[in-house]
Amino acid sequence: PAVVTILATDKGFESRNCGTWTQHLAAITNSQTKFGNGIFIVGTDMVSGTYKSTGSSGCYYARLSGFSGNLNEIISNNNTDTAAIVTIAATDKGFESRNCGTWTKQ
Repeated sequence: PAVVTILATDKGFESRNCGTWTQHLAAITNSQTKFGNGIFIVGTDMVSGTYKSTGSSGCYYARLSGFSGNLNEIISNNNTDTAAIVTIAATDKGFESRNCGTWTKQ
């Protein structure tokens, strides 16, 4: 799953192999305290708190202040090949995870 903000100043939007995009922002997770890969909305798809991943080689995760894709919206991020622990603040807008296994709220 992915979330993107298209700004009024953007000239276009391109995606490949992403399925159908919608403006409907209802929860996409079955659990707000356990999830895998994707881009998630804090407070909708997941709750804030401290999470631990099961770990996997090539794991990347990021706390986000928005979804436009600008690098300045990365609050903090990390790459690791082992289990990771991250605290997601209630003020964070989103969380991105790739190849990290399953995240579980501690």
